[in-house]
Amino acid sequence: MKRKLLVASVVVFGLVLGGSSSAKAAGKGRKASSRSARESSGHSSSPDSGSGSRSAATGARSSGSVEELGTILLGPSDGGGAKSPGSGTEPGALCRAADRHTGRPYVWGASGLKSFDCSGYVWRTLMDNGLLIKRTTARKMYLSLAAVPDSERYEADTFVFFDNLKHIGIVQSDSTFYHAQSSKGTNLSKFDPYWRNKVYGFRRLKR
Repeated sequence: MKRKLLVASVVVFGLVLGGSSSAKAAGKGRKASSRSARESSGHSSSPDSGSGSRSAATGARSSGSVEELGTILLGPSDGGGAKSPGSGTEPGALCRAADRHTGRPYVWGASGLKSFDCSGYVWRTLMDNGLLIKRTTARKMYLSLAAVPDSERYEADTFVFFDNLKHIGIVQSDSTFYHAQSSKGTNLSKFDPYWRNKVYGFRRLKR
């Protein structure tokens, strides 16, 4: 009798074990089929599956990064009618505005009135003269503003760019310019002997 019970137990255990193995195998088969279906439809679930779409999105943003001056210029800061770039500014007006804001500390991303970075300092001088532009980078300003003839590069109110478009200032004369310097804040600096060798180019408002 005991021998029959032992045999029956072994048979039942074998049936249970076999059923469990069959269920696991079936589950694996379904997962494999699901993966194959996703891969064939182009929706892979691997960590890199989004890299193509991210690259495409980055490319789209990069292609639209260069703004024309008409896009950067928003209009007069006093809320009046449309104003064309450069209109309403007298010679030396930007330099006078820049001079009023000298002696302020440098703070990255600041545009006044207590602190400035280089592009924020230029933005403020334009704002003070009734020209409201988008708060943007030195590089975008260079790509958007008008070119300057070589003979007029050092005229007052010309924008001067340094260090591969990483820094911007406002020309006062052929020997000095205003800028927000990380080590000294907003000040009037000399081109020589240090800064002239770092000049990348010049731009100005349309006349």
